[in-house]
Amino acid sequence: METRSACSLVLILLAGQSIGYEVTYRRIFQGLGLTVTGNADLYQNLSLVRCASLCSIRPSCFSWAWEPSSWACMVYTSLSSTATRTPAPASTHTYGDVVGYFFENFPNPVAISWAEAKGACESSGAFLAMPASEEQAKLLMQWIGYNYAWVGIWRYSAALTWYDVYDNVVDNLYWAPAEPEDPYQWGSYRVPSGGLVTTPTTQRTYLPLCKSLP
Repeated sequence: METRSACSLVLILLAGQSIGYEVTYRRIFQGLGLTVTGNADLYQNLSLVRCASLCSIRPSCFSWAWEPSSWACMVYTSLSSTATRTPAPASTHTYGDVVGYFFENFPNPVAISWAEAKGACESSGAFLAMPASEEQAKLLMQWIGYNYAWVGIWRYSAALTWYDVYDNVVDNLYWAPAEPEDPYQWGSYRVPSGGLVTTPTTQRTYLPLCKSLP
């Protein structure tokens, strides 16, 4: 996945990407007539550029949508922990902060282990990633429309310390209730569980969540 540098002004690019105030958004649900689910503030009579600007200056904004026929802007300040995507007019422009992340083996997932998921990302010049926040994880799962993903965290058996794929310590993880479960070592994100889940080292039909190298 290609990356682009951010600039100080909000721009709407023909390639379908919006860049604004050090925040880069990628268009999602293009041509699907769908949008994300969650809590959103509605603003009327805004242009696409003004809608992008409004989201970019709000630290709590994870996604935004603009409808050209009504000039209605939806700024999503929180997202639902579900893969359900709500219908929207086909002309709606929906964007999210998902730059650099992508799912390997989409749209036909196969049963693979955590180590195989790591290798699948690396074969694409990326790495098995850990979403920066739970809201970002929800957005990514809504974008893909799938409930299960391998993510880039692991530990030694039932140890308390978790690491990323580069063996760096990972803190502030957003576990599902009753997780992490001992003695499982590998991390996944499951929408039905509402957060990160520990998983045994067996093959699962999960999508590897990859992130492009800088």
